[in-house]
Amino acid sequence: MSAAEFAQALGIRPVVAGLEPDAAVSGRAPPDERVEADAQDLGADESAANAAAKSGEQGFEGGDGDGLATNLTPFQEAAEPLKKEQYVRLHALKGKHPMQLILQKAERKDLERAVFGTIWRVAPAVIEAVQGALAEYNAVRSPLYPLSQIQRLGYLDDNDDILCLKDLWLVDGVTGLGGTPIPPGEPTFRAGTRYTIRTETISVTRLGQKMNVTGSLDDVSWEGSELALFIRDGDGIERLFMEGHLAQSNVRLSIQAEGAPSPIEFNLQHLIEHFEIPEVPDVAAVHPEAYQHNLALLHLIEEIINSANQN
Repeated sequence: MSAAEFAQALGIRPVVAGLEPDAAVSGRAPPDERVEADAQDLGADESAANAAAKSGEQGFEGGDGDGLATNLTPFQEAAEPLKKEQYVRLHALKGKHPMQLILQKAERKDLERAVFGTIWRVAPAVIEAVQGALAEYNAVRSPLYPLSQIQRLGYLDDNDDILCLKDLWLVDGVTGLGGTPIPPGEPTFRAGTRYTIRTETISVTRLGQKMNVTGSLDDVSWEGSELALFIRDGDGIERLFMEGHLAQSNVRLSIQAEGAPSPIEFNLQHLIEHFEIPEVPDVAAVHPEAYQHNLALLHLIEEIINSANQN
């Protein structure tokens, strides 16, 4: 019996990350009922579809390769009492597929504001496509099991701020963990206060030596990327949190000025001990029914295999 026949006999359907592919997308009121009559259009047209098809861009579900199209004339831009930034953000979406715009936080927020906000009139097909892309994104990004605090740091990109749970000092470039004696002056981060946070992936170069075939040492460098977390303190200064070993003298960050000391002021342990790291729901919490369905299938397959081995 082939794998496909075996799956069909068990009634198994493909499931991705615990979410069945034909799961219903939540409905939404028609756009004309929630926007102003003079608002402009964000839709998908034939010209955008042709351009996207030529470039090999994937289209909307059920479409022929169409990207987002903005229907806004210079006259309308001059007539509408909106900020220039709002027009720039709208035009930045033109020709792109929703799946392209949801991976980065800033672009995802701009897309959600444009489609689900109250400024622009949006085609129903666009609303459905964006809802579908967001559902797929959330399904894929959900971890398969509960994450530790360190692992959850990678999900802080979705947060605009973070809550300080315990005072944290920075005195003369040296961090204070709040032990005795207590560092003098006001803490850099005060318990009970929320601070703006942003994340960035930066390049890291580590210098070292490696033995060559003759037994002598050559100077070498290793390059890679690391997650940098910036938290803005009460004075408006962004403080850098990264792994402690990256502050060593043989390591250079792409944001580090030539000849300057490491800009890392706090390590990740400080972040975990002094700030609230939000929980990240796993697939069992996000899609409980689909998760239990898959779990039951796994138990059934295990019983069939065990039964076959005993015979």
